[in-house]
Amino acid sequence: MSQTEDNLTNTFIYRSEDQEDSRVIEISREYLSLLEAGKNPDKAAFIERYPELSEVISECLEGIDLAHSLSQHLTPQLSEMISRPLGDFKIIREIGRGGMATVYEATQLSLGRRVALKVLPFAASLDECQRQRFQIESQAAANLHHTNIVPVYAVGSERGMHYYAMQLIEGESLSEWLLRLKEELSGSQVAVSDSEKTPTEKPGSAADSQNQSTQIVNPSLSHTDHRKAKAWYQTIARIIAQVATGLEYAHQSGVVHRDIKPANLLIDVKGNAWITDFGLAQVSASSSVTRTGDVVGTLRYMSPEQLSGKRAMVDQRTDIYSLGATLYELLCLQPVFAANDHQQLLHNVLYDEPKPLRQVDRLIPVELETIVMKALAKVPGERYQSAAELAEDLQRFLDERPILARRPTYVDHARKWLRRHPAVVVSSFVILLLGMVGLSVAMAAISEEERNTRAALNRESIRAHEAEQRLVLAQQAADDMIALAEFELSDNPFNESLRKKLLESALAHYQAVIKEQSDNPAALEKLRETRDRIEKILSDLIVLQADRYMHLMIEPDVLSDLGITPEQNQKIHELFDWRSAQMNKTIGESKNLSASSEISKSQFIQNRRVEESRLTQEGLNAILTKPQQKRLQQLSFRYQGAQALHETEVIQALNLTNAQRMAMRVIESEYHLRGGPRGGDRRGGPPEKGKGPDFHKPEHNERKRGPGGPPPKKMVFPHREPRHWENDPEQLEHLLKVLTPEQRQKWETLIGPPFKGDFQEQRDFFPGKDARDKQPAV
Repeated sequence: MSQTEDNLTNTFIYRSEDQEDSRVIEISREYLSLLEAGKNPDKAAFIERYPELSEVISECLEGIDLAHSLSQHLTPQLSEMISRPLGDFKIIREIGRGGMATVYEATQLSLGRRVALKVLPFAASLDECQRQRFQIESQAAANLHHTNIVPVYAVGSERGMHYYAMQLIEGESLSEWLLRLKEELSGSQVAVSDSEKTPTEKPGSAADSQNQSTQIVNPSLSHTDHRKAKAWYQTIARIIAQVATGLEYAHQSGVVHRDIKPANLLIDVKGNAWITDFGLAQVSASSSVTRTGDVVGTLRYMSPEQLSGKRAMVDQRTDIYSLGATLYELLCLQPVFAANDHQQLLHNVLYDEPKPLRQVDRLIPVELETIVMKALAKVPGERYQSAAELAEDLQRFLDERPILARRPTYVDHARKWLRRHPAVVVSSFVILLLGMVGLSVAMAAISEEERNTRAALNRESIRAHEAEQRLVLAQQAADDMIALAEFELSDNPFNESLRKKLLESALAHYQAVIKEQSDNPAALEKLRETRDRIEKILSDLIVLQADRYMHLMIEPDVLSDLGITPEQNQKIHELFDWRSAQMNKTIGESKNLSASSEISKSQFIQNRRVEESRLTQEGLNAILTKPQQKRLQQLSFRYQGAQALHETEVIQALNLTNAQRMAMRVIESEYHLRGGPRGGDRRGGPPEKGKGPDFHKPEHNERKRGPGGPPPKKMVFPHREPRHWENDPEQLEHLLKVLTPEQRQKWETLIGPPFKGDFQEQRDFFPGKDARDKQPAV
């Protein structure tokens, strides 16, 4: 099966909502497989299979035809691939290709004009995130009407492909302009990374682009001998001023571009600047497809706050930084930071100051250096606060008037140095503080009254310190419970009740401490962060319920009880395969996390597991009917036995009182202490013997091993006991006696009819295909 078919399969299998979708998917798979085998399938025969879905199937097959044709990369056969118009547009040729979409030169049939048509392929449109980004890009650009922003003419969707048409700019991008200048300066080819290319960066042919560029700047100025002429810097300032004016209009309209770079700035044959590619734009009026922590943009031109993933801090000043980085490179033909290593470049942008322009080239005007360094300030508050301010300073430079920006003073340099060396600041402050304390103590020794006051203060300080230590110990105990619940007990879905107990206890503690520390703002912030983290884990545990259900779906008797059909059984196998692959992928990716990563490996795996469990639950719900889902929940409660009485859902359904819950705890404690229904040591073994095998004996501590194998370890306990004491029917019956008749009736409703099968223990939470194939056929 090809990668394209894999993508189609994964997209539909776990997101289908009804049987009609599954039929369309089946036909789409078969049709695509025939295409990839080099055959010419009869489209009409596929459509006739399900007449009631003929319109939907026809549209899907047409989209697959076009997507398959585009994936072949056969440029000589372009006329065959685009023989049919796409909406009102007749495609002429491809002029650019990006990571998400492809740009074509096209003719608008109704008006007979040439346009640039940006198309999101059918395969890419299946990705909800890419489709939403494409829609945001088209909507953002369509709502902006400015002389320096490429206008959008039309937006549409046909044959499963989304597209929008925009003005065709005859010219070149600043990245191409920079490339030619660097080649002239160095006399050698200078590579431009793929990340800096844009689909619209070359709307004309190579010859056309070269001829057009000569109209942008006087040819003599593009040579090394005259590059530093005054007219050269004025041309650059004029272009960037136009871009700043366009950005100001976009910002006033609630749009932050977030990907300003030379490749996204076009220069037409008249020397006018155009802003394009709003694919990463942040629109205040729409929901964002970027989550906190996501990093979007081109690394070399991203602002520090954008690079650190702090989405709440990203505003119009981010675009100002990126435009300043572009201006820096135009002036000296060098990027702000030239490191090629990703980590080094990341460190440079976040912590290092750019090299002053005049240290690179003394002929660069002081005013332009001042403007650039202000735009590249690490702290957003120290930059230009709007693109209009930047445009005004550039216009002042062009008019030979004093600019508003000021060169950094020695105080500014000192402040930046201290910001880069916070340890020095802290050490100096501590030394100063210690000196002041010593002086205060010496002065306090002058009089007896002051000594008495100091003694009283010391006593109060000791009491406060002791109280603080008690608070720290209590918080440490709560944190240990959180860590135990968050990591140590996260491997087994049937530990969720215990995890909830620990987390709810920790949550109650932190809520009480927050109430006590209401007059301590410094402590409140950290306490609230921990409380919010606990609430987040508790909400994640609800999602992880899908893992428990998947564990039960391994049981043959459970499948029989649910009445699983062969088709459902096949889909359950596919869901297991997908989940196993995702788990392996997550483990593999966690090994690649660096030590400096903002998230630990265990937290990374836990976050991914929650997301995988959510998708697993959606897939399981799509496979099972509503009655089967309800019965699966009943079987889950039956499997847990007495432990189910501690589930939040059960507690709420039965409306258990505090007295009843306390009585249940007492019964459990007594039952556990006496070792079960027949007494004795309950470390293992069936109830009728009262005592399991003695794992201290050698015959129970040795694993079977082949010749030459490693020596057995001491005290080897089984992975999990065959049955836990809390699953014992006798103990459950004792606990149920605490319930009222009405609660007992509700309990019987929760667990449903008796389970005629037997729950078998499974060691592998997600067994491989070979293990599942041993199950009896459904």
